[in-house]
Amino acid sequence: MKLFRSIFQAKAIFVAIAVTLAIFSGTRIANAGAVVEYYNTTLSTPAWQNLAGVGGTNAQGTSGLVTSTLPGGGGGLLVSPNPTLQGVLVSFAALTSNWQGTAALTTVTGATVSLTNNSGSAQTLTFLFGVSGFTAPTGTAAMAVGVSSSAPIGVANTVSATSYVNLGSNGSGGIAGDGGLTGQSATVTLTGTSATGSNSPATFVTGLSASNGFAINEVVTVTIAAGAQINFSVTTQLNPEPASMTLLVLGALGMAGYGLRRRRQAGRNDEAASAVA
Repeated sequence: MKLFRSIFQAKAIFVAIAVTLAIFSGTRIANAGAVVEYYNTTLSTPAWQNLAGVGGTNAQGTSGLVTSTLPGGGGGLLVSPNPTLQGVLVSFAALTSNWQGTAALTTVTGATVSLTNNSGSAQTLTFLFGVSGFTAPTGTAAMAVGVSSSAPIGVANTVSATSYVNLGSNGSGGIAGDGGLTGQSATVTLTGTSATGSNSPATFVTGLSASNGFAINEVVTVTIAAGAQINFSVTTQLNPEPASMTLLVLGALGMAGYGLRRRRQAGRNDEAASAVA
């Protein structure tokens, strides 16, 4: 029994130390970047075009519309001035995140868009919101994708969001942009009287690595009726699986218990020394 306790204590201490190092070591991925893109179907050959971008090479270039700070700096990306695409005014197209993520909390990217269709006919537009260079959480996590609107979007309108987790390799941090639309994904669609939607149950994502990093890309396709105005936001969260969280808690408790036992033993030793004296 003593041997089992010693082994458990050693494992608990190792886990707690590893977690502490992971949280405070500040692992950074060189090619962290953020982008907002638009799929331009009016071209002779439809293609993705950047509306905003910042950061490393994985941001796939930048446009003249905006410069900004990486989401980890407390900012984000805002498409400005507001573009008109296919006769639709795009306002407040913004991207935020908690780049680079944390080990015990969630990794979040959020896209917020307001659209007003002045074209005189129904339009379908597709946007991409991506951030690369996440280093946490690691291992396996539950991916929750949520779409919400300030009001039911209407029977003639549709908002469909697919979030992709693009795993990095060789420390790349993944790809933020249309080159990163591969990997594990989840989709949520709002139609008619819906004002909120989410993927349930959550999709489990595996292979998350701090050394290689990963990217999250949200692809949002919107069909908007003539004269309609809709607001919506998309959020992607990666939550460490319960087993990982249990391991973190056990590690912390084990380390705390070990320290308490050391202090008690030290107290007994002091008492014994005093008695001998």
